[in-house]
Amino acid sequence: MGIAIPQVVTEDRAGGAQIIDGGLRFDSSKSHYLSRTPASAGNTKTFTVSTWFKRLKTGTTAFILSPVDAANQHRITIEADKFSIVWAQGTQYSQTNAVLRDFSSWYHLVIAVDTTQSVTEDKIKFYINGRLMEKTTTGTIPSTFDFNTTKQHRISSFNDTNNYYHDGQFAQYYLIDGQALDPSYFGFTDPLTNTWRPKKYVRTSTITGDTGGAVGFGTNGFYLPLDGNTPIGQNRSGNVGINTWTPVNFGGSNTIEKATGALPWWW
Repeated sequence: MGIAIPQVVTEDRAGGAQIIDGGLRFDSSKSHYLSRTPASAGNTKTFTVSTWFKRLKTGTTAFILSPVDAANQHRITIEADKFSIVWAQGTQYSQTNAVLRDFSSWYHLVIAVDTTQSVTEDKIKFYINGRLMEKTTTGTIPSTFDFNTTKQHRISSFNDTNNYYHDGQFAQYYLIDGQALDPSYFGFTDPLTNTWRPKKYVRTSTITGDTGGAVGFGTNGFYLPLDGNTPIGQNRSGNVGINTWTPVNFGGSNTIEKATGALPWWW
């Protein structure tokens, strides 16, 4: 689907494309993370996480999404430079064979989980820059995960003992509760440049089984632009007013902290 150089996209270039104005910088030295505790449980078997993501350090674990639970340790992360979902520390996980070692570029990461599928290979799917990735799975995939439960969830942190704060950036962060979607709902290949670019998620009537939540986000679904135009953690999905995240250690102003230096897009 082309390389990922998600430059600014105007509405006349592709249907549903969007202009991106910024990204949120997470700094481990400042213990940055976002926190939310769902008021009610959603779908723990079927869900999708999509985000644009940039790493700024090598050899570190980057927590993309983690329910806070010392016992189960479920998490979506970058571990050993690989896009991963873990359900037992060090022993049971699924992760891409491809590694993410380009610290100058942005990646579009999508994980689609549907444990109700009869074929094991279809239960967890990883996509990077629009492409389905080959993966290795160790252990038996659980029938349910801790994602979308009423436990505290964190972005860029694990728990208060083992934080593993992320050094890097997030933008255009989605969780779709109750659907396992491919990356075409969040991005597209620009036919003029053959580059993978972002677009806004829009519910369509053709999504099989889409019955939950406003605009197809489901009970705990959310959309965090993280672009500086809205407060950090404010949910801009159809579930506006709920499913908002709390920024922790970003300072009183809670403004977007843009990285300095040459960046391939947005700036």
